Amino acid sequence: MALGRPDEARERLEQAGKAAVAADDGPVLGVVAETSARWALDAGDAERAGELLGVALARRGALHLGLPEVVATLEGVRARLGPAAADAALDRGRAWSRDAPPVP
Repeated sequence: MALGRPDEARERLEQAGKAAVAADDGPVLGVVAETSARWALDAGDAERAGELLGVALARRGALHLGLPEVVATLEGVRARLGPAAADAALDRGRAWSRDAPPVP
């Protein structure tokens, strides 16, 4: 997205998500979900971004709040949706199937 190639970024996120699901690698799934959440937020879909952050929470156990991008994504979701709707989106993400790749 930052390079102005959102379609290419989405394709790479889809590939990474499928590979992480196939490997059943929770930490990598968390990273892909957080990165996909940033993509979704930048694309204007705060609800999907919140769901993807919820996927990261479920797969890794916590968001990587040491990364400014993840903090900014979470803050952006909360600012756009409001606290209650943001929490609901995260909860939906936590319930996603383990077989579903976390893509925007």
